[in-house]
Amino acid sequence: MNNIKQIKDSYRISLEIVCKESGVNFESMEILLELEAKKKLARRMLMMQESIDNEIAKYLEDED
Repeated sequence: MNNIKQIKDSYRISLEIVCKESGVNFESMEILLELEAKKKLARRMLMMQESIDNEIAKYLEDED
């Protein structure tokens, strides 16, 4: 777990350097990255829920 934190911190530092060089607001970039991660997670959760719903529907059809 500690190794993951180190990697994440090194990516954060690299991103901060690139943002400064490019004249981009680092805090805005962090917010955008967090929102993108949440969007991907929500999409994955929706896909899993759809799979569960489909399996339940198939099971109920087989019961009839």
